[in-house]
Amino acid sequence: MTKNKFFNYLSLFWVIVILSQVLRHNYGIIYLSIFLLFLIVNIYIIFNSGFVFTATSYLSLQLWIFYILLIYISGVTFFYGGLSEFLTALPRMCLMPITAIFLYNFIFERNQFYVILNIYLIFGLIAAFSLIYQVYFGALDFLVPTQERQNLERYATTSGSLTAYGGTVGILLMVLVLHNKIKNSLLIFLGITLFSITGVVTLAKAGLMNVIIFLFFVIFFIRLKKKFYYLFFSIVAFFLVLEFSPEIQIYVNAAIKGLYLGTDQYQVASFEVQAIDRISRSIPKLAEHSIWNNFFGFGLIGGQGAFGLPFSESGTTHNSYTEYFNIGGVFLFINIMSLMICLMVKLNKLKKKDDLASLFFYCNLIAIINMFFFNGFIYQPTSSFVFWLSMVYVLYNEKNLNEKNL
Repeated sequence: MTKNKFFNYLSLFWVIVILSQVLRHNYGIIYLSIFLLFLIVNIYIIFNSGFVFTATSYLSLQLWIFYILLIYISGVTFFYGGLSEFLTALPRMCLMPITAIFLYNFIFERNQFYVILNIYLIFGLIAAFSLIYQVYFGALDFLVPTQERQNLERYATTSGSLTAYGGTVGILLMVLVLHNKIKNSLLIFLGITLFSITGVVTLAKAGLMNVIIFLFFVIFFIRLKKKFYYLFFSIVAFFLVLEFSPEIQIYVNAAIKGLYLGTDQYQVASFEVQAIDRISRSIPKLAEHSIWNNFFGFGLIGGQGAFGLPFSESGTTHNSYTEYFNIGGVFLFINIMSLMICLMVKLNKLKKKDDLASLFFYCNLIAIINMFFFNGFIYQPTSSFVFWLSMVYVLYNEKNLNEKNL
């Protein structure tokens, strides 16, 4: 086996391990043993024969600053939250940044990105089917416990938390239609139908809105052969499912009612109310903190999915941009904004002649919109996976360009 082929297998196995993180709850010993094995092997190989990356561009410089800020955030977390919060936060904030380093070292061919995206889609399909299964047969024991919303059981998926799939489904849809190696029209049509239905059934407002955002970009901005064919038959299939599946219809109706202006009888704020609230309350919330805390942050202290501050103090931010101030102060906020702007500029330059760059550009565009209403984005494996992979792709292109210029 050649070195490159071995590295390719390592990259694929690592992607499978991190996307299987839902297994850590009920199969912790087995999962963590496999996770630690690949973690140690990957780190050992990189230290012995690998090459992290050098700060040869503004993007790579900002990425290095992000890694340095991880050390800073670890210290702040320990200062404010103690050892317990530090040990909880460390794996959450390091998993995906370390994944980017592994993939950068283990990817040598462009085709590897397509294969990794295939694996990502497969895990997306598993998550979608896990949701459909629960609607018909009840909750799966190894997933996150259910909650009630609009008098219905709200189910998690194999993607992770109750909100994870809703914040990811738009990216899954975009990967499906822009993946240049997927040529089967029937597969694309069925995938759009499945992801669209499950995005709504999850009862997360982000799920329904991600489907709508996806449709908006595909109709008005993306050049795609047979796109109206896919959309027409997917919409027809969607309504046929509603007609012949009362279980799905109940969830879809509840999700649509949740978008009405105001609050419903269950006191669940509608999309309009939540959208305005999550954007408008960000600055007043920051104003409640001291200048010191806004400047330096509180660290990555989490409660009920709210990073940055304990839930008892701030509640869930539902806004990643505010969250960066809470976690790392002005340093992390400026760093993340710089990373994203630079990444999008690079992808925009490449996307006219590069299908992968186009895929990553539109996936990240959906992510940027999601981050106004979704917290924990860059740390959650399924939601941030394409973001970190796109970072690796741009660094991969920069490395190839530099080698050609030598």
